[in-house]
Amino acid sequence: MLDKIREGSQGWVAQVILGVVVLTFALAGVGSYLGSSSAPVAATVNGAEITKSDFEQRYQAKRAQMERQFGQMFEQLAADEKYMQSFRQSTLDELIVEELEKQLAEELGLRFGDEALKNMIREMPQFQVDGKFNNDQYLAWMRQAGYQPDTLRDAVYQSAVLTQLRQSVQSTDFALPGEVNAFNQLDKQTRDIEYVVFKSDDFKDKVSLSDDEKSAYYEQNLERFRTQEMVSVEYVELKVEDIAKTIAVSDEDVEKYYQDNISNYRTSDASRRASHILVEFGDDEDAAKAKAQALLERIKAGEDFAAVAKEASEDSFSGEKGGDLEWFEKGVMGDDFDAVVFAMKAVGDVSEVFRSESGFHIAKLTGDKGEVITPFAEVKEKVADALKTYRANEIFTDKQTQLAELAFEVPDSLHDAAEAIGAQVKETAFFSRFNAPAAVNFPAVVQAAFSDVVLQEQVNSDLLDVNDGHVMVIRLKQHQPSRIQDQQEVTAQIEQILTQQKAQELAEQEAKSLLEQLDGNNMLSQDAATKALTIVAKNALERFSADVDSTIRADAFKMPHPAEGKVSAEVISMSSGDIALVTLNKVTDGAQPEDVKPVEQRLASQSGRTTYKSFVETLKANAEIYKEGEAKSE
Repeated sequence: MLDKIREGSQGWVAQVILGVVVLTFALAGVGSYLGSSSAPVAATVNGAEITKSDFEQRYQAKRAQMERQFGQMFEQLAADEKYMQSFRQSTLDELIVEELEKQLAEELGLRFGDEALKNMIREMPQFQVDGKFNNDQYLAWMRQAGYQPDTLRDAVYQSAVLTQLRQSVQSTDFALPGEVNAFNQLDKQTRDIEYVVFKSDDFKDKVSLSDDEKSAYYEQNLERFRTQEMVSVEYVELKVEDIAKTIAVSDEDVEKYYQDNISNYRTSDASRRASHILVEFGDDEDAAKAKAQALLERIKAGEDFAAVAKEASEDSFSGEKGGDLEWFEKGVMGDDFDAVVFAMKAVGDVSEVFRSESGFHIAKLTGDKGEVITPFAEVKEKVADALKTYRANEIFTDKQTQLAELAFEVPDSLHDAAEAIGAQVKETAFFSRFNAPAAVNFPAVVQAAFSDVVLQEQVNSDLLDVNDGHVMVIRLKQHQPSRIQDQQEVTAQIEQILTQQKAQELAEQEAKSLLEQLDGNNMLSQDAATKALTIVAKNALERFSADVDSTIRADAFKMPHPAEGKVSAEVISMSSGDIALVTLNKVTDGAQPEDVKPVEQRLASQSGRTTYKSFVETLKANAEIYKEGEAKSE
């Protein structure tokens, strides 16, 4: 229990991490918060629809995160249809819970203030440079993610409201002084122990085995001696990178490719700096436009643009800085805004009133930077490689079509297909599903190697996409079905297993014999019978000490407290196969720290998360939830 509490005991740190994850997924599925449509529905929650589009956005975002985090391990999991079905179901359940939370938040009238919202955006880790909010980082992230400032605000606002709901439930939990005291006593408790290890290897020379024992073990454990299904395959592969190595390009071709793709060598796009004043549409668009025009007239009459922006702009985030949006490139602020600002001629120019999806704007150009292109001479080699790869991709496209067609048309051989694309038919040694050689160790290839098409029909596989620019076709060379090995084949293995088991039994008998000899009033080191043994004493052993075998340490903290004037002793089996006799001589409760607040918060946070899980289950139980494919309850 203490381990579980420790794992979940980071308090506010865990909340921050949870908030970032929630926000990431909220942005991925932001459309679900910005209005519904007549799109196909994945689920309905109390009549509110979760569209398939929203579901797929969230699913792809979570899958991408898993791929980044676990790499090839996740690719292997993804090949398991049952696992991926469960993964998709958990994603839909996640959206259902969020919809329930959203509905409850609206019912309770939860809100989040503008100033708090701005501070939250400023403090988001992805917008920080050297621990401070960086507007360039903010704009770059917006551009990469494809969001507008108002879209981001909406998503962050929704996430903040849901976090407010969660915290309002979780924060109701608390830890009583007695709980805190008990936790500290247990968590910081130390134990004085002694132990002696009886190595099973020391008893192996005393073991004898009969033929009957070996046969009996074989018959009782037949499945243990079943071999894995094995295959060896022939394969033809096609790689863009291999084709690129065979291509020669002239200097003239390289320079022409550089000019044709000059944007690829732009180190920075043309950017502008501007300030703006925003008047949102509100309920009366005409009135909003008139208000914006009146503000423009004040500026034309000589009032300072920044002062007017600070007073009247309804974009409070930039308004408090005099409307300054800092530097941005095309595509960041939206087409309507870009069309005006990037058409302005000189720094200091002020636009007329113009319209965007956000409202009516007045813009002032405050800075202008042209694009920066890396000179050809500095990137010549990279351009040559890019040109080779470009031409190789064209050849690759044609050759992979030939490979797929000929592998299908001549299904009982790969030689025609290999000859057509100028490749060789290669082959592997035998391998199982779990130890494929590196050349073919790709989920799609391993799955195909053990498929009915390859194994049963014994024809060429389909064209397999290994990864970008790499395809393969395989066929079966040899197949070894799974089988139970004859006893003669595994005699040495059986002897090894039985010898180890019997040696461990003899070591355990020796340890128990010593346990019976111990005087319960004495520690292990005080007993005369143990003088020839190597005894290890460890005083003040902590619960998570790393300098004692984990099995001994874990059991030492499970052993009953010794009675006064006595010791507590046990014989335990170690993970190594050895046996240990452990005596517990003394238990010392952990001292109470001067500041118990961190522990109070840790326990309350752990309890709060448990409470919130129960709270969510109650919401689900009282809701009308319908998932696609399920019959609607009457």
